[in-house]
Amino acid sequence: IMAHAGFIAFVAFMFIGINAANRYMGFDPQLIIYLYILMCAFQMALIMISTPALTAGSISGERERQTLDLLLVTKMRPISIITGKMVAGLSIVLLMIVSSLPVFAIVFYFGGISIGTFLKMTVFMIVTSCMAGAVSILLSTIIKKSMISTVLVYLIFGVLCIGTLVGVFLYYGLLYSRYYALNITTPFELGILSKIFINILLSINPGVAFFSLIENQFGMNIVSDVISVGSNTILDNIWIFNIIFNIVVTGILLVLSSKFINPLRKK
Repeated sequence: IMAHAGFIAFVAFMFIGINAANRYMGFDPQLIIYLYILMCAFQMALIMISTPALTAGSISGERERQTLDLLLVTKMRPISIITGKMVAGLSIVLLMIVSSLPVFAIVFYFGGISIGTFLKMTVFMIVTSCMAGAVSILLSTIIKKSMISTVLVYLIFGVLCIGTLVGVFLYYGLLYSRYYALNITTPFELGILSKIFINILLSINPGVAFFSLIENQFGMNIVSDVISVGSNTILDNIWIFNIIFNIVVTGILLVLSSKFINPLRKK
């Protein structure tokens, strides 16, 4: 927790120091928005890295220590065990977020960022970490080794963050090649099914959803400028669909985890 808060503070003071040195007249308060985005981006990355490490060994670690059977013979229901492990892991993530509040107070000192804006970003990070924790716990119930389950969680989120973007750009490239192969000179336009497919891929991407929320908060066009082509528009509120996706997936995975850990389940 101290390392997390210290790293966020280091990023903030480096940003302020570098910009103040370049301007010779101190820090420009207009840059505070970019400082906020930078701090949120690093906080999001640290949470995504920390959550699997905290939860991927929750069940498999009990199995390795040969204490899982003792846990299962208690009066606790399987879903209670799973949710307890989930809360135990995410409580540290919450402490990491709380520990960074004094650093984020720098942003509020300069102004330009409201409490509501920060709370919205915090809720988004917590929901994303819950989904990461649910994936980690499910793999922990299925796989016996904590190291293997941890690596698989990082691979899954690598696919979500990078694989979906690669899939979108490959799909764009395929459509471009087919479009120009027919010698069509009209502006490139996606069909309705293609738009739905691309927006679904983008909606499950935590990174795209993060920058979509930044767009919503500051009126920028980060996602649409990078990904949209011509008149093909991308959903304006991808972060909302991502939150809904994360909540649904979290609930489903927790129920599945309780089924896998239940010693009375049908083989």
